[in-house]
Formats: sequence, structure tokens, C-alpha cells
Amino acid sequence: MKTDAEVHIMLRERHKGKTQAQAAARAGMHPNTARKYTRAGKLPSQLKQPRTYRTRSDPFAADWPWVQAHLERDSAVQAQTLFALLCDQHPGRYQVGQLRTLQRRIALWRAQHGPEKEVMFAQVHHPGRQAQSDFTHMTDLALTLAGQPFPHLLYHLVLAYSNVEAVQICFSESFESLADGIESCLWQIGGVPEQHRTDNLSAAIHHLDADGRKDFTARYSALMNHYAMQPSTNNPGVAHENGDVEQAHHRFKQAVDQALRVRGSRDFPDRASYARFLQELVRQRNQTRQVSWDAERPCLRPLPLHPLNLCRELRLRVSPFSTITVLRNTYSVPSRLIGTAVLVRVRAETLELYVGTSLLLTLARLHGRQQQRIDYRHLSGSLVRKPGAFANYRHRDELFPTLTFRRTYDTLQTQQPSRADREYVRILHLAATTSELEVDTALSLLLDAGEVPTFEVTRAVVRPPLPVAPPHVGAPQLDLAAYDRLLPSWCAHDNRHQELTTLLRTLNLSQIAARFEDVAVRAVREGRSHEAFLHELARLECEHRAEQRRLRRTRESGLPLEKTFATLQLVPFGPRLTQQIEQVRRGTFVAEAVNVVAVGTPGTGKSHLAAAIGHELIAQGQTVYWSSTATLVQRLLAAKRDLCLPRELAKLDRFACLILDDIGYVQQSRDEMA
Repeated sequence: MKTDAEVHIMLRERHKGKTQAQAAARAGMHPNTARKYTRAGKLPSQLKQPRTYRTRSDPFAADWPWVQAHLERDSAVQAQTLFALLCDQHPGRYQVGQLRTLQRRIALWRAQHGPEKEVMFAQVHHPGRQAQSDFTHMTDLALTLAGQPFPHLLYHLVLAYSNVEAVQICFSESFESLADGIESCLWQIGGVPEQHRTDNLSAAIHHLDADGRKDFTARYSALMNHYAMQPSTNNPGVAHENGDVEQAHHRFKQAVDQALRVRGSRDFPDRASYARFLQELVRQRNQTRQVSWDAERPCLRPLPLHPLNLCRELRLRVSPFSTITVLRNTYSVPSRLIGTAVLVRVRAETLELYVGTSLLLTLARLHGRQQQRIDYRHLSGSLVRKPGAFANYRHRDELFPTLTFRRTYDTLQTQQPSRADREYVRILHLAATTSELEVDTALSLLLDAGEVPTFEVTRAVVRPPLPVAPPHVGAPQLDLAAYDRLLPSWCAHDNRHQELTTLLRTLNLSQIAARFEDVAVRAVREGRSHEAFLHELARLECEHRAEQRRLRRTRESGLPLEKTFATLQLVPFGPRLTQQIEQVRRGTFVAEAVNVVAVGTPGTGKSHLAAAIGHELIAQGQTVYWSSTATLVQRLLAAKRDLCLPRELAKLDRFACLILDDIGYVQQSRDEMA
């Protein structure tokens, strides 16, 4: 079979005036072949026709109707399954190598008669429009911290237009992890998009019925309202609707794996160093998206003044077992809290226990259900008084801080079975009151020496020698300021100090002007960088301005200064009203433009409660105006009389919340209220 190139050579030689034989010899073909292509006037590729006949008989012709019937009934059945059934029905008719023939035949049938497949529609993303986020497991990367496995997840947020991303380490897909991840990632990016799309997480979505209707949870809606983002979610089981972040998961984990291979180790000394490793990798990946990021960054909305820091609040009472149960997990607390009602603030990784407004304890949060974290320090004092309770204690395994303590108890059980429980709980109390590390070391030495680690022997090893008081040496007081003034640079330094103070006050940076000298001295002492020094000054200035803004809004509001939640007694309101008060206290009704009315008999604390809510709103950055209803009505009537009512209403519109006191005492005529 000759090629088109050879025929082109032959035709070119003929056009040069060569004979048929000469042109054929130059192209390397027989003269008869050259004559055939000359008469046809076509190239070999143009003369070739597709084959319409089979080179061999179809081995599945007899059984194809049976195969086709199965495919029409269920097109997803595989060729390998049908081939195995044919081999069972007709032993010896088919060979293993004929499976590929059947697969080609079925593929042709599916292309001609198979069902329609789902079509993916490419979407156009707009700058600043949407962010997508989801959780991804990092366990398969086999990361370790100080040699110990570190199972964890990453919360991953991606801007759909520029693909700029941010990550946050977390340990569960709880709402607290979701809220913490959203806020952390938004503050890493430095702006807020219009929409936020997430998977069908139970932390954000609750399903209403079997028809697939769903709604966002109240806490997730409050988080979205705080950042003014429109929430959305993909359909269950349709991951490609959240495709940007799903693909980003895969690519980011590949990048982490490659970076770890280049690093040569998957072990990190602590979590902070691992977090820095991730942030540096994110920074490098985001640098490759600089062009699209420059287009999207101006379209993002600014962040609020402060993060929302959402958490779940639970009111519990400490059980007689000195434990509390939070989200189906059990935690021990100090025994002095037994019977005390505590407020538990559940965050992504911690539990904060409050009694009143005082933070008493912070516990590491357990993830999952039916788990327990029992701290022997909370129970050792009671166990010393009741050593017989140790043997059958439900959470006894939690009272072995290390393997050495477990070996100690087993040794005591073998050597002194009647006193084993008493001796061990006293050793446990010794670790709680001195140092667990020192007691662990003493027990290891005693066990290695073959001695029975009783309480008295262990205490003798742990007991430190009596300290020797060092002699008192008085330090002379030296004043080197006089020597500093002799230096030529001192006068220049003094003038520069005064000039800098003047410049800062000219720029209205009064707090920096007042604090920069102290911060500079502390920065030199602590070895801080210039960036850290500037960050500290900017933080102090922002805090000062925020406090001044709060004081100014408090003065403008007209709120009674003494009527706050700190002076309000919530007990007379009862638990149901207290729950409603806590909900109103969050201030979501302002963003939703919902009116709140407090109804009750005189003297029940309505005015105090309204004023306290006003102070809370100001602390959250809202503007509030407080007035008695009668005063405000007289003010508006006077404005109406003076033909300046629109101006007065415009002044009231500047406030996000208007609190009217004693509304029930206002009585006006019909003409006045018209």
C-alpha cells in the first residue's frame, strides 16, 4: 500500500516531464501502480473505503439477543458479569480472550442505543460572587506531631473566581468547627464574598421532610447574617455542584504530599509548626493566582470590625459524680462544683465553664459520642477518702495517666492485693498535689529496681531536699541617665521623640503617641520585629478608637448608664423568658428588622431589660437611641408644627435600634396622631 507522500513524488516527477517509468522509479513504485493512481486522479487515502464486512464471524451472534435483553433491562450491567453468565450456561463455547470482544460489542450498543447521560454545564464565575467550602480528611497523609499520630481534618475555603484558598485545622465537622473555619479563612483572605456555598452539613442544614425540602439552621443563618453572605448548598450526593472546592481538596492534598516528600519527613515538633507549614504552602499556591486575585479583591466586601466567635451555650448542673455530660460525652470537673449550675460554652476545640460571669475552667473538647475525659486531679481527694470505690469505678481506666501508673497498680495487686487500691489512690493524690512527671519517674525507678512502689516509698523518692536560703546581697541602685545625656546623640534623640509625638498627634493617632515609647522598649527587650512592633501599635490604636466609639455612642444614645446586664437580676424572669432574653441579647432582631415588645406590669424590670439590651447592642457596634415615648412624641409633634418633621425622622434613621420606654402611658388626641 503506497502512501500519499509517495504518490505526490510520482506526480511531481510527471509534471517535470519524466516518463511514467522514470517517475515510478523515483517514487519507488511499480509503473503499473503509478499508472493506476494517475488514471484515478486520487491519493491512496482518498481511494481507501471503510470496511463494511467482518474479517471473522461474530462469536456472540447466537447469544446476542439474550445479552441485549439484559442490557435493555439494566444498562449498567457490566460485560464481565454477562460473560461469566454465558460461560456458565454454555461450558466450552467461549474462551477467556473473547471477553474483550464482548466488551467492544456492548460499548457499541451503548453508544447507539444506551440511555442518555448527565450533562455537565460549564459555569461562568464572577469576581467576588461566591466562595465554596468543605471539610477534608488528612489522615491518609500519615502526619505525626512529636512522633505521635495526628488525625485531623482541614476546613478548606476557595473563592470560585480566582481559586484563592485558605485552610484551618479542625477535628470534626461540628457547627463550631464550621463557624471557626469560615471566620478564620475569611480573615486570612481579607474580604467577604456575596455568597457562601457548602455541602449538606448537618451543622448548617436541617431537612424538613422526605421530599428533600431543607432549611438553614438558626446558628448558621446568624453567622451568614453577620458577614452579610447569602448561604447556599448543593443537592445531596451531587458533589460536582461544589466542584471548585472538591477539586481544590484533591490538588491541595497532592501539594501537601509533595511538599512533605521534598521536606523528607512527615513529623512536626508541634501543631504550631505544622500550621505554619500549611500557611506557607497556601501562600505559595495563591501567588500563582495573582492576576485573577487582583481582579477579584476589589469586588470583595470589607470584613466586620470583629469576628463573631459563635459558640453553643448549654446550662448544666454538675452531677454527684463530679461530671458533666456535654453533647453525649462525659467530662470530670473539680468536686467543689458538685450541684452547681454552670454555663458551658462549646467551641470548636474547647469547653469553657462559667459560673455567673466568671470563667472557672477550660477543658479540651471530645469529638464523637459516648466518650469520656476524666482528670484524676479532680477526683483524687475524694478517692483518698473512699479508696474502696476505685476497684469498680466505671471510668477506672481513665485514672491511669501513663503506662507506668498502670504497671504500678498491677504490681500492687500482685504484691499487696488487700491494700492495692488504697496505696494507688494515695500515689495518685501525690501526683495531683506535686508533679505527675516526678511521681512517674519515681515509680519507674522503683519498678526497675524490683521494689514494691507503695505510697510511703514513692513519697520518699519524690520529696525534694529542703531548700537552702541564699544569702542576701543588696544590689546598688545605679542611675545612668546622667551619662546618657553626655552622648551627642541624646539631644537628637530627645528632639526626634518630641517631633514624632507632634506628628502622631497631628495625624490624630493619640494612642500611638502616648504608647509608642513603652511599646518600643518592650519590643527591644523581647526581640520583636519591626512588623510586630507596628502591629502592636496599630492594635492599641484600634482598641482605643473602638472604646472611644463605644463611649460616644453610649452618650448619644441617652441610655441609663447604671441599667446593664451586670445589674439586672434574671432569676425573677424565669427560665423561659431568660432563654428569650438571651436570644434577643444577641441582636439578630436588628439585622432582621424585627420589632421587640416587652409587656408586663409596672416594676417588673422592663425598662432595665431594654436599657441592658441597648448597651449590649452598642458593644456589638450598633447605634442605639433611648427615649421615653412621651418625650419622643412631643418632639415629633413640635417638628411637625415647625414643618421640619422629615428632618427629625432622618435623624432617627441614623440609629439602628430605637428603644421607646413607657409606651403604654402615651395618650394623644386623634388630630395629634394624624
